[in-house]
This record gives sequence, C-alpha cells and structure tokens, in this order.
Amino acid sequence: MRPKLKEAPGAALLASADYEDFADANSAGDTESERLEGSLSSTIALVVVLVILFSLVMTSLITYCFHKWKLRGKRLQKAQEEYQRDQEKSICQSTPGLVS
Repeated sequence: MRPKLKEAPGAALLASADYEDFADANSAGDTESERLEGSLSSTIALVVVLVILFSLVMTSLITYCFHKWKLRGKRLQKAQEEYQRDQEKSICQSTPGLVS
C-alpha cells in the first residue's frame, strides 16, 4: 500500500482552483469546437441539399430538351412526308391536263 501524503488545506484549495480554471478553459474550447462542428455539419448539409436540387433541375432540363428535340424531329419528318404527298398529287393532277 502506498503511504498517504498529507497536504496543507491551502494547497488543496489552490489545486482545486487551478483545476476549475483549467476545466473552464477546456470546456470553453470544447464549446467552440462543438460550434465549429455544428456549423460545419450545417454547411455540409446545405451543400448536399443544393447539389441534389441542382441535379434535379438539370435532369429535368435535359429531359425536356431531349423530348423537345425528339418531337421536333417527328414534326419535321411528318412535314416532309406531307410535302412529298402534295408534290405527288400535284404531279398526278397536272399530268392528265398536259396529255389532253
């Protein structure tokens, strides 16, 4: 067993006061780091939300442009087919007039 050291009551109070000062300083540092971690996590969450929102908007815009491009192609093809039919009709109608 260890021998117990007897200290003066004043030294114990001084050590207690030093410990409290150290504990206060240490807890203040913990609070700052907790605030920093809290603001950092909030910033990360905000960035994640903004990335998701940006991705949704870009996906919607790309999908809209793709469908618009596809419909434009179909419309152009339909207009060309209609133009060819009209040309064939006009040729067929003008040919009997020239022969007679």
